[in-house]
Amino acid sequence: MSRRIAIPVKHNTGIESIIDTRFGRAETVLIVDSDTRKIIETTKERLRSNGVSAVVSARFGALTYHALSELNIEMWIAPDGTTVDQALDLLATGTLQRCTHADVGRGAETPQHRTMKRWHRKYRNRKRLAVK
Repeated sequence: MSRRIAIPVKHNTGIESIIDTRFGRAETVLIVDSDTRKIIETTKERLRSNGVSAVVSARFGALTYHALSELNIEMWIAPDGTTVDQALDLLATGTLQRCTHADVGRGAETPQHRTMKRWHRKYRNRKRLAVK
């Protein structure tokens, strides 16, 4: 069954492009047909309307993870330095790990957690200013 897979790349050199480490900050996103390996489009916008059912990347930040989760788009984690062609092979054989949470440093927090951290930082700064 043919699927459309979105894969972020550092520089678009076709099917041999190296996957970018983060989907949200990728320069280009290739939308590839999983069977024919033909590049259909190179855009990050409107993934769902382009028929994308999965995204393969090395990492997913919090905003990207939550946005793709809401669209019911599968997220798969590929090793750093993997090419688009290799990633499609790994996805077809079932050796890629499914992404179950955001995994980029501070970005792995939920929006509520970030709000609380901002509040604590603001409160801590007020305390410091009051002491001086």
